Amino acid sequence: MALPCGVRVSTTKKWTDELDPEGEWLEVVKNPFNQDYAESVFCRLCRKWAEKIQTMRNYNEAFVKGTRGLSVKKDNVRKHKKSEMHTQAYNLEKKLVTKDQIDKSLLAWDFLNSGMQEKNRIRKLLQISYTMAKMEMAFSLFPSIAEIERRDGVDLGETYMNINGCKEFTVCIGETLEWELGEILSTAEFFSILIDGVTDVHAAEKQLIYILTVTESGQTKTSLLRLTDVENSSAENLKQTITKALENLGVTDMKHKLIGLLADGSSVSMEHGKGLAAILCSETPWLVSVHCISHQLELSMKDALERTYFDEFIRILSLIQGLYKKSPKRLRQLQALAMVLEEDMVKCDDHASGFRWLAHKQRAVEALYTLYPAIIDHLQSIVEDAGIKSSEKAMIKEAAQMMSSFSFVIHLLHFRYLLKCLASLSWTLQSERTDVIAVLTSLQDLEADLNHFLENPTPESAQLLELAEKYVALPATENARQVKEEVVYKSISLRHVSERAITTFKDTQKQTVEAVRGCIMERLGDLKTISTLNVCDLLDTQKWPEDREALMTFGNMTLKAFVEQFQQPLQFIGVQMEDILSEWTKLKLFWNTNLPQLANNELGKEIIASSNKYPNLIHVVKIMMCLPTSTSSLEPFFAAMQRVKSDWRNRLGSRVLEHLLRIKFEGPDVEYFDPEEALSRFFSKPRRPSVVPFGPQENPRKRKIHVSELEDQPSLQLEESKGNIVKWSIC
Repeated sequence: MALPCGVRVSTTKKWTDELDPEGEWLEVVKNPFNQDYAESVFCRLCRKWAEKIQTMRNYNEAFVKGTRGLSVKKDNVRKHKKSEMHTQAYNLEKKLVTKDQIDKSLLAWDFLNSGMQEKNRIRKLLQISYTMAKMEMAFSLFPSIAEIERRDGVDLGETYMNINGCKEFTVCIGETLEWELGEILSTAEFFSILIDGVTDVHAAEKQLIYILTVTESGQTKTSLLRLTDVENSSAENLKQTITKALENLGVTDMKHKLIGLLADGSSVSMEHGKGLAAILCSETPWLVSVHCISHQLELSMKDALERTYFDEFIRILSLIQGLYKKSPKRLRQLQALAMVLEEDMVKCDDHASGFRWLAHKQRAVEALYTLYPAIIDHLQSIVEDAGIKSSEKAMIKEAAQMMSSFSFVIHLLHFRYLLKCLASLSWTLQSERTDVIAVLTSLQDLEADLNHFLENPTPESAQLLELAEKYVALPATENARQVKEEVVYKSISLRHVSERAITTFKDTQKQTVEAVRGCIMERLGDLKTISTLNVCDLLDTQKWPEDREALMTFGNMTLKAFVEQFQQPLQFIGVQMEDILSEWTKLKLFWNTNLPQLANNELGKEIIASSNKYPNLIHVVKIMMCLPTSTSSLEPFFAAMQRVKSDWRNRLGSRVLEHLLRIKFEGPDVEYFDPEEALSRFFSKPRRPSVVPFGPQENPRKRKIHVSELEDQPSLQLEESKGNIVKWSIC
């Protein structure tokens, strides 16, 4: 080990004999590796009275926290002894400034009490700024809101009453919340990284980077780490951004804590051999990298339903959406017609077109199913209106005829049930509390539903098919006489009922379901074969055998393979690897005897709560719970970013925008916001001395007051007078 360089303790003793002969304030901390050298020097008095003196204009925290390295000089110690902050701390310690002496001098009174007044003023401004950030209000409204408060008698002073002041307060609050994230990460044993791309109002790409951790109560928590620009982005740059952000929060052992990476499938994140996942896996071989399951579900649906009858559905839904969205009058007419027909009015989703979220498709199809007769009647009435354009009339007429056909209705019933099954999985993936167990269970349920649907169509579809087959089986003469009276659905006579239409639907029905099942299993089926994710099924108590002998050996081999994969990070935190299987057996026996009715999503929490019983197994469970599955829970952040950085606030920088999003989603409610941490951070930052609303003073050490303030103040001595303004100093 290299010898420490610096000042010897014997040298600092000479400084103490000269500058602090009574040993009242100068403290020397010895180097733990070599007691002959000084590691740091600090002032005991300034540290003791830091809260009282930190609002002073020339406050410097060097001798409060301790000056180190090359800053340990006799000249710096001498300057500190002569500084205003040290003098004030000394006076507070010796109680030289009494109430009687303060009353004799206006300046001394202000000098002692201005700190508390300034703190109260900044505290109020911080609360206003936090409320504005929480409510997504622009910085430009801050002066007006502050002025309203001031008119109501709230003392807000004169400084920081502008846009820049509000921005500074917001950054302070955001940094405080960011510091709290650092505290969480410093105590967290493991975490995963979630990355997703987003486009702001300038069409500039950005990367949202999140951290997934497990709290002490056993809950998973997603926190914003960094919002970074994608300009000239590469996998290496993205890795450096993540590493630097974690180091700024005090996390220097990312290699031993990182266990999972979830990304949106972009080349920067997931490219084979070159992406971020490949770089991190080369450093942490145990890393589990997952392409967002929600994105894979959307892509699989797009592949499965492409060039099918569903394309016609999307076209009709988009036409109906545009027809009623652009005309409030037509929407009111449809609502009135729905009331007459006793149908519930359901809003047609704005995301009916495109493949963003399956839940939007399901809601759009559900709205069409519910309002089917009302929409048909209203489209026909629009066609009869002589006031619309001929091109629009032809398009609406074509849509009405298509919607009244047998093929459209039977496919509507078919896709309604199919999308309902798929939307259930989509909603599960979008839940903030979704874990690997929920995803694997939902995939198994979806597979079972699709297999059942393949063999057994819905009762409504079967009934309509039966009516159509009876209609087609009628003799031609009778068929001709009873046209438009045989096959009726929701009071609408269906057109083009033919044997060909029935046969085509039966063939395409099976093909569609098989295509959907095949595409989903192709993209998501491997999740059930990945041992790292499949091991999380061990926490699903519904799959545990009831037989005691079978329970004793259940999951042993799977758990052993999982522990071997994460052996290095587990050993880094001191886990006794040989005791994990014995604790696993103890847990199964305890569950079989005492907790047979425990829900599968509660088992992990129960293990974490019983850390004394399972001191080694608890760390394995935390890894299981920390494995990422979907970035769908980040969608609210994207929507909020579009609202916050709007066309009217397009100059917001990435860092300020990041703090605004952090306050919006991770800060407490306005009524529970405590500004004390942000207040301390604000006063710990270096600020310009003598900042007043009208610019710097001519002499920062002397204050300007009005002549009327000098009455009955014998301790003030007049130095210079110009008009009604004078300069004065203490006698």
